[in-house]
Amino acid sequence: MSGYSLRLLISIIFFQKLSYALDDPLVKLSTIEEAASLKVGYGYLLVDLDVGGTGPSIEFVRLKTGDKLYLGQKQKYAVKGDKKLIRLSQDKQGFYVTQLQEGLYQITKINAPYFDLPYKLSTDRDRRWRFSVEAGKVNYIGKLVIKKKRSTKYVGVDLVSRIATDKDRIKSLLTKLPEQVLLRHGTGFRDDFYSTFIDENKE
Repeated sequence: MSGYSLRLLISIIFFQKLSYALDDPLVKLSTIEEAASLKVGYGYLLVDLDVGGTGPSIEFVRLKTGDKLYLGQKQKYAVKGDKKLIRLSQDKQGFYVTQLQEGLYQITKINAPYFDLPYKLSTDRDRRWRFSVEAGKVNYIGKLVIKKKRSTKYVGVDLVSRIATDKDRIKSLLTKLPEQVLLRHGTGFRDDFYSTFIDENKE
């Protein structure tokens, strides 16, 4: 192989790895105390985890909606970008954060194996499993529950809105973030009750 060909091959490998790093499909959660400062155009995603099983995870995609953070009940959508994955662990209980670009997201699959019982739940057509992220804010999407006991055909999973009952607890935890930003209800569909509740309790 000539020197030029070798340099060309190295350049191709380098830019492939750089491209992969810029769009890493694995999204990592951190404790609130370990959260990094927000990047421009990003918001904090906040979730309360109550998960069981062996190596549960969720898959999600960003939706192409222009600047909209909600879609109508019957509105169709296209996917923007590649699938993302958050690996969960049964020892990760409580509140965790990560940073995501502003936009509307759809959780498409929940992987919840338990010993030798594999289980996958598709949620790509269920708008209850959408969440939205607004840049420069903390977007609380609720409590993600994956029950430990299950069968090959069933597992108890839910994404429960708890912002009304947990507001004070959440706000005390958010003082540990590297910067103080407003709390927002990050549901992926329009919910006037919770939007009003947050607006009336900003302080």
